[in-house]
Amino acid sequence: MATGWTGAALRARRQRRRDFYALETLWTTVTQADPGVVLHSPPPGAAWDFHTLRRAHEIRDGQLALRPWTSQTVVDAARRLTDDHGLEAPERDALAAAAGIKGALEALRAGRPPSQPCERLPGIDVPPQAERRHLVAVARRLDSPLVDRILAEARK
Repeated sequence: MATGWTGAALRARRQRRRDFYALETLWTTVTQADPGVVLHSPPPGAAWDFHTLRRAHEIRDGQLALRPWTSQTVVDAARRLTDDHGLEAPERDALAAAAGIKGALEALRAGRPPSQPCERLPGIDVPPQAERRHLVAVARRLDSPLVDRILAEARK
């Protein structure tokens, strides 16, 4: 019986570790906008749950720091293009969030805020129990060709 619980605990730990590493690219991307959102070094030996939760909070803070640079045009283009592909709602939100973040960083680097800032960041209203899954999905789509296509469509 103890072996069954140990196996489940190890699978959960491996999943948390995979999520933590999957969030690395997204975390690095959004913290470029405001390095102040990064907390101090975690305590030694802290659990993967702690690291992953903290990384998710830092990503959300970075995403909110990018809000003035996030274009409603990019988010609308993402919604149009993802509707055309017949994707499920979580996938559409992840692609829209990835495009919004990538577009916001481009605007920030160019020093040109959008003419129409985003009213509501895509995926910002994801319930807490689904937040890590959503952020991992955003991280995996950040370099997607569809995100690049969304940004090109928004520039037209």
